[in-house]
Amino acid sequence: MIIKRILYYTPILFLLALTSCKKDRTCECDVTEKLSTGNSQYKVTYTMRKVTKNTAKSSCFNYEARDVSTGETISYYCNLKK
Repeated sequence: MIIKRILYYTPILFLLALTSCKKDRTCECDVTEKLSTGNSQYKVTYTMRKVTKNTAKSSCFNYEARDVSTGETISYYCNLKK
């Protein structure tokens, strides 16, 4: 009787373990601006609604943009909050 229950529930538990739960995830970024008018640093956070952890990780990324003509830069260093 117990073995039958174990054999019955094992595939269900296995399938549940394979699927990631979708929930709201928050990305927090440290932003640095080096502009001709001066430098500034601040934090930006944004929430992604109903996404898996893998999707959130790929959407929460670092980048740097530089204006070639003026040399101004803006940098985002982002981390997924737990």
